[in-house]
Amino acid sequence: MNPTTTPLLSEVLRRTLGHRHWQVRALHASGFCETWSVDDGVSRGFLKSASGPAAATLHAEADGLRALADTHTIDVPGVLWLETDAPSGLTLLGLEWLDLRAGGAGYGARFGRAMAALHVAALPALPGAARYGWARDNWLGATPQCNAPEMDWVTFFSRHRLGALSERLMQTRPEQAALCDAVQAVIDRWQALFDDGHEPRPSLLHGDLWSAPRPAAARQAPRGG
Repeated sequence: MNPTTTPLLSEVLRRTLGHRHWQVRALHASGFCETWSVDDGVSRGFLKSASGPAAATLHAEADGLRALADTHTIDVPGVLWLETDAPSGLTLLGLEWLDLRAGGAGYGARFGRAMAALHVAALPALPGAARYGWARDNWLGATPQCNAPEMDWVTFFSRHRLGALSERLMQTRPEQAALCDAVQAVIDRWQALFDDGHEPRPSLLHGDLWSAPRPAAARQAPRGG
């Protein structure tokens, strides 16, 4: 994919969001898509753009951010828009602009309580009686991640996490066969390892938590995303 130019992106924004004057600045803040600061004179946003297969990652990210926001436990960047421009083929994910700074006194404790609340928040129902998985597949960084619903955690984790990653490694790095065999040995024993009935509570998982010092928005709410 050829890099998107600032004039092209400005034109795409005018087509998809209205004929306003957009100030656009490249941020180079991601290895998976192009990132921008956009400002129409009224509000500022953090924009991600991608085309082709990479555009699906932006749809998955928007889905995840909305699900996290729906728990009302942590403050995540709001999804402002998710649009695809047919002439250019660009998909645009607009997010709330965050003015981040180091958290103040007591922020770490508030952050911890918010994360604990997130991990016990009610989740959307899955098909049938399945408890583990998600309604759509997504990505772990640049790695496709299958979220096919399963009834129990042991099956889900061994099949769609350990097993899937091992298979992908074998396909892309066959010289790592010994490592894949070792992972398969763990998978073969996975059920026995948890024969004590261990069944963790399903919970939403999040991406980066922005390593220390953990930043916070100006409004000092614990953040994740």
